[in-house]
Amino acid sequence: MFFVTFLPQFVVPGQALLPRLLELGLVFAVIGWTWMIVYGLLISRIRDFITAPRVRQWMQRVTGVVLLGFGAKLALERV
Repeated sequence: MFFVTFLPQFVVPGQALLPRLLELGLVFAVIGWTWMIVYGLLISRIRDFITAPRVRQWMQRVTGVVLLGFGAKLALERV
């Protein structure tokens, strides 16, 4: 649905439709693939840091405080 609704606006009238849509689809796929590769490399690099026991403990504490804050805000909110 995305390609059918979004990409035709980039095709000039009179231009061959199928090759242009394939080109735009390929560009979209390459951008998505590149982003996923970069994201995967970044996560694999910081995995050792994130999974360290001391860091995990602090992440759990911070997450707990944030969730308690959301709960308090919800409890004190007036309808």
